[in-house]
Amino acid sequence: MGDLLVTERKKRKNKNLLIWVLAVLLIGVPAVLLGRIFLQYQQARQEYAGLAAAYTKQELQAGQTPLLSVDWEQLRAENKDVVGWIEMPALPVLNYPVVRGADDSFYLNHSYTGAYRPAGAIFMEAQNSETFGDLHTIVYGHNVKDGSMFGGLTKFKDKTFYEENGGSLMLYTPNGSWKYEIFSIEAVEVEDPAVYSIGFRKGPEYEKFLTEMKERSLYDTGVSVDEDDYVITLSTCVSGTSQTRERFVVHAKCTDKLA
Repeated sequence: MGDLLVTERKKRKNKNLLIWVLAVLLIGVPAVLLGRIFLQYQQARQEYAGLAAAYTKQELQAGQTPLLSVDWEQLRAENKDVVGWIEMPALPVLNYPVVRGADDSFYLNHSYTGAYRPAGAIFMEAQNSETFGDLHTIVYGHNVKDGSMFGGLTKFKDKTFYEENGGSLMLYTPNGSWKYEIFSIEAVEVEDPAVYSIGFRKGPEYEKFLTEMKERSLYDTGVSVDEDDYVITLSTCVSGTSQTRERFVVHAKCTDKLA
């Protein structure tokens, strides 16, 4: 009987040990995965910070916002998919090259270098002209939780943030530099045709498209828009209050040619 009790105790002890080990693994494995993702995000931030330092520099112009000078030759020698550079004064971390791939999937999880990165890259809709010459151009970026990439765009949900920081963005390309001003901020459905449409020509259809964007804005930015305007849409993912409102977009129109 004594041997039987000892054996039962050993079984219970081994069972409890197994349960404890499994519990540690269940907690530890996600922690390892989260740690790996965090490290990859950190690597992406360092990579892009090094890129900005290597290929751009600020040029001060009297009475104007400081502009970036981009070394396009060297940057595009590293990746021919680079078509521009975007920055936003209200979001200092938003300072990235813009790439355009053969489709809209590769740069979802690859950096501008082509290396695998969960944070992806800032990339143009593949069907848009790489010169930003279309009336409506769409640019995508992940809503990274550390605020990098397009992670800061959702701050524009707050009208006070817009009023205190402004809504301008700068777009630099090998063919020139332009300033844009936000005219609409929206939470939208995935692939909403009222937002994710391109290929327009100037005319009533395009003006209606822009007017509806303006009318749907979370608040009035005071910036008007019409059929003569070239606009850019910055699109990112969000966790909305419904299953359909899964994108947050900022629409801005070109107001000035800077260089």
